[in-house]
Amino acid sequence: MIKDIGFFLFTNFFIKKYVKKIAKNLQENQKQLLLVESATCGYIASEFGKINNASKFFLGSFVVYSKILKKSFLNCFENYLSFDYCKESIKSCKKITSFDFCLSISGNIGKNTWENFSKGSFFLAIFDNSKNKYFFFKKNWNLFFLSRKKCQKILTIYALFYLLVILKNK
Repeated sequence: MIKDIGFFLFTNFFIKKYVKKIAKNLQENQKQLLLVESATCGYIASEFGKINNASKFFLGSFVVYSKILKKSFLNCFENYLSFDYCKESIKSCKKITSFDFCLSISGNIGKNTWENFSKGSFFLAIFDNSKNKYFFFKKNWNLFFLSRKKCQKILTIYALFYLLVILKNK
């Protein structure tokens, strides 16, 4: 029980810290962010939604969790745990709306292994529209001992961290 409280305090601290820094950066530079979330199930979007005036920098999030939705809505192919999926999901969003930055995340947070990826593995793509450039990140952890909720929090921290790094290096 105490370990769980410590884990959630630790992860919540970093999530809130990164979200505030990202929000400030986007607002100061008058940029907008769009998300495509799979493994995090809208968790990242919910954190941005807690920020005052979020609509000034946060366009929203497409939460595409099931294979059916990934295939029909995003026109993506079968390999959902890949850089290609993340890139294609961003391309699909470009057809729907404009944005300055788009973050797409997919991963395995449920089964101990799925399609040769251990629980906690994820793929992340961040697109910077001004540079017309994709940034790709991958982690392959074996987090079989963590709950789905804890895996989502860890993936959220890493996604926010990498987004912040890209924003600061503009």
